[in-house]
Amino acid sequence: MTPFAHLSGGFLVTQIADMINPAWGFNRPEVIITSLIGANLPDFDVFIVGGLKDHRNTITHAPLFWIIVMSLLYLISLFIGNSFITLNIVSFSLGLFTHFLFDWFAAREKDSGGIRLLYPFSKKHYGFHKLKDMPKYMTGKINFKKFIKFYSADKLLFYVEVSLIVIAIIIFLIRAPGYWHYFFK
Repeated sequence: MTPFAHLSGGFLVTQIADMINPAWGFNRPEVIITSLIGANLPDFDVFIVGGLKDHRNTITHAPLFWIIVMSLLYLISLFIGNSFITLNIVSFSLGLFTHFLFDWFAAREKDSGGIRLLYPFSKKHYGFHKLKDMPKYMTGKINFKKFIKFYSADKLLFYVEVSLIVIAIIIFLIRAPGYWHYFFK
């Protein structure tokens, strides 16, 4: 999925948590931002490997790595007894969860699509759809027009992603007036 869809997932998961129990504080801007960072952080490996083709083959796309890291941070925050840090660790983790869920659902390519659920024990990629070979033009510098054509070829994935983005924008616009008092006190 695109960064816009991952941002939408990070935002929507905080809004769902807030709807379940507003007392948890998931609708605070700083908590939402933490979730947005968690929802996009695994994709920063694209700058390390130099392209889209192999970016899901790094440790940042290994759910087991994040489960261990976030569990340790969560335990430390409980030991310290700081509820603000604990809330942000949970928010970051929820953002990460949406990232992996979306990468699993929207997988398009063999050997680089989906998620490597059991990495480092297995290098197998898991995806909701049957994974296809990535076109050669998707390696190295990307031709934007060809990328959009490839990306929108699977209509279900494309429309689900666009719908997620639109739903997130609508919910943000509905709830946005409640955010301004955090910035302008």
